[in-house]
Amino acid sequence: MKLLPFAGCALLFPCAFAQQQRAAYDVVSIHPIELPQGGMSLQTTGGDGFRERGWKIRGIIATAYGLPAQRILNLPQWVDATQYEISARMDATYARLPYDSQLYRQRLQSLLEDRFHLHAHIEQRLLRVYALEYARSGSRLTPSTTLSSSATMQRGHLSLSGATVASLALELGNVLSQEVLDRTGDTRRYDIDLDWSDATDSLGDSDYPELPKALEEQCGLNLAPQKALLDVLIIDAIAPPTSN
Repeated sequence: MKLLPFAGCALLFPCAFAQQQRAAYDVVSIHPIELPQGGMSLQTTGGDGFRERGWKIRGIIATAYGLPAQRILNLPQWVDATQYEISARMDATYARLPYDSQLYRQRLQSLLEDRFHLHAHIEQRLLRVYALEYARSGSRLTPSTTLSSSATMQRGHLSLSGATVASLALELGNVLSQEVLDRTGDTRRYDIDLDWSDATDSLGDSDYPELPKALEEQCGLNLAPQKALLDVLIIDAIAPPTSN
């Protein structure tokens, strides 16, 4: 068992960082919120912060550690029942800096430790997954020119701006409730709009195909079922957020 204190060496980040100044947001505001149909939106503003509406703690942890939500285990029930609106900012001097995904995750780790009192450790499990690969027809993704990133998800619709294929894989895993691994090797950023027929839609009146076919037609990507031995994050302790 590998212990994972947030202020020390994290699974996905160099241990040398533990000897440097701890990365954290200067100002953080957290409020419970309830959005229709469980929707959410996330916007980062260059290097100085982000604003999120409708995020659940499982998603925050997954983003902080670069893990899909399906690999976050042993969370209490209240975690998946509560959405939050979170605003986080650094000093204004950071506004001129470009978005840095690694620094963003490190700051999220500090936020989780400080406000949600999160403690966790890592184990390995053999899991069923999907591999995300380019279809034979080739990519249909639109290159992005933005320095920031944003994500909006509703039932049967996903919109990403300034996102990598790996980011898309994470979001698809949330939709499918099964991990999706990026096997494209593509690190470029894209603007992605994906629409599909949601099986949970009781009306059944969508004009779009089911997700696998929609993914191939709209993005030029395929999903292939596989098994993989992967790290999972076991939650040892977590609490509702402290007051602002």
